[in-house]
Amino acid sequence: MEEMSFEIFKGNLLHHLKSIGDLDFLEEAISEDLVTRLFNEKKILECLYTLALVDYLCRINEIELASRYDLLRAVKLKEPLYATDTQIMATLFPEKGFQEQAMKDAIPEFLRHNIVEGDIRDVV
Repeated sequence: MEEMSFEIFKGNLLHHLKSIGDLDFLEEAISEDLVTRLFNEKKILECLYTLALVDYLCRINEIELASRYDLLRAVKLKEPLYATDTQIMATLFPEKGFQEQAMKDAIPEFLRHNIVEGDIRDVV
């Protein structure tokens, strides 16, 4: 159940990013301190995903990282978290190397937290 609610969270977050754009998303996420709020709500997976997204958007838009999140940047999931479609394909076709390819294509800011995310723009 937790994994499903995370997928919904992730989809909603990425749809919101797509609808308002990188800079407005960053301004909103940082001014509302979304990362800290999620952490305080003990939604650690959502917190780390949001932090990775904020850090990635800062990097590609050449914006300085918010130093208030420095301690959280060291937090890492125990096991790699793959997108649901990658997990399904890896289960159905283990010989195809879907997880290995996903790991190679992962965005570094997400991989820092052991989240294997390769494309935040491909949201339907």
